[in-house]
Amino acid sequence: MEENYINNKEDFLSYLKTFKIYFRFLKNRDKFFEKTYNKILELSKNRFIYLELINKIDTPFKINKKFSRGLNKRFNEKAFSILMDFDNFLIHLLESPICLDKNNQLSMDDYLEINDIMENQTEIINNKDKNQFNILNLFINFSLNLGIINIQNGFLVVTNKSDQFLRLSDQDKYTLIFDYVWNDNFLKNIKNKNIFNDNDRIILINLLNNLDENKYNKLDNILENLKFSSDNLNHNYGILELLGIINYNDDKLKLTNFGKLLLKLNINSSSINSQGKIININEIKKIK
Repeated sequence: MEENYINNKEDFLSYLKTFKIYFRFLKNRDKFFEKTYNKILELSKNRFIYLELINKIDTPFKINKKFSRGLNKRFNEKAFSILMDFDNFLIHLLESPICLDKNNQLSMDDYLEINDIMENQTEIINNKDKNQFNILNLFINFSLNLGIINIQNGFLVVTNKSDQFLRLSDQDKYTLIFDYVWNDNFLKNIKNKNIFNDNDRIILINLLNNLDENKYNKLDNILENLKFSSDNLNHNYGILELLGIINYNDDKLKLTNFGKLLLKLNINSSSINSQGKIININEIKKIK
């Protein structure tokens, strides 16, 4: 805990449970381990003291714990694979900082190299188009925004925060990514207007939340209600699909069970910070 290796209650309780089982097994085979086992029992007895200490640990990330706890490891396969891809992205940068061009951009070769190690690989349509790497560009922008990577002397490198991020629980990692995706800059791209205000956001959340789970819905109705920009549908809905929130094809969209859970958590959680706009249920009632 002093070295910030354990920085959340879930990890602490998991380690404690594992050590109790392991050292009980060892002490039953060899009395030498009995003293260590008793120390672990004492620690378990006083676990609430340590849980309180964890509450006081400073973290560089603003995490909506109510939202994170609500996930309770109920990820679908798609959402979990994105977390794995993001960890691999950070580890790749940790091992091999990337030399950027004069415009501080990755080369196409770098995009292709990172794309090869990802489970959710981008299908290459144009060998010169970097914008096609939606999820990788999301990772880069999210990481820069969170301060877990930065640009130093022409190289894209990880910061000390990256180690702290990798130690977070899957729920906390996903909460941070979801918060970033749900912010103003992302959502305003869905509309033709260059403004996406809180009423627009509430309408979008409410509309998605009222879709039947795992039932395809015609996009025409959604486009008409929210005046979505068709030019941005593939990009933005592609991201939401990669996050496990929806399934989307040419003219139909359906909300996944996991997506329904996220929207319920999003509606009932309080606001995280000025970037992610978590909507209060009372605000939705006002516009019905």
